[in-house]
Amino acid sequence: MTLPKDPKKIRDRITRYEKTLKSRNHRDGSGLRFLLGPLYLLVGDAEGAEKSYAWYKRKFPDDMPEAFNHLCWVLTLLRTEKENQAKTKFRELVFSNLYSVPLLLKEPTQQHSFRHSSNWEYLSYITDGPCEEIFSLFDASELEWIRSEWRSKSIQDDVVRFIEIHKLLDSEARGIERSRLVDEAYRIATGRSLDLFDDNDNVISPFK
Repeated sequence: MTLPKDPKKIRDRITRYEKTLKSRNHRDGSGLRFLLGPLYLLVGDAEGAEKSYAWYKRKFPDDMPEAFNHLCWVLTLLRTEKENQAKTKFRELVFSNLYSVPLLLKEPTQQHSFRHSSNWEYLSYITDGPCEEIFSLFDASELEWIRSEWRSKSIQDDVVRFIEIHKLLDSEARGIERSRLVDEAYRIATGRSLDLFDDNDNVISPFK
């Protein structure tokens, strides 16, 4: 993922990507959809990013979280005063890549020993990506919000358990116990372990 710095080039790229993504039968195997939100924020357009993420959510409801895109989604929600939604997206971000937030906050981190299921989950995915461009979007107050959420007991307890589960999965054969562990990890990553959803999958925010 490479991002331009010149505002005109960024705007041109937004226009080109949106035209491509909204063309008939475009399946986006190259991942252009993950760039629109970050590009809007690079030119200071939080409202444009918000509209882009609304389109993205409708068009790709089953996407797995991509860390840089989710970082910018959290930032967009903060800048458009939707903090409860930002908290939900932050949780998704944390468990999509365990290294993204510590690196953003300049905290020590290292590659975990368990096997990751996707290259998106590795430390190198962040360090080899557009860290400078994306991380520099956050101002001091936004970083403080991120730090507070990251250090909260609920997130830290779940990070510890999430790592424990994945270490267990490395040696757990297929069967009921493995399925139970996979389900628990999913519930942690999506917030279901905190009862953020009712029986109809509607969000119930405990942060109001």
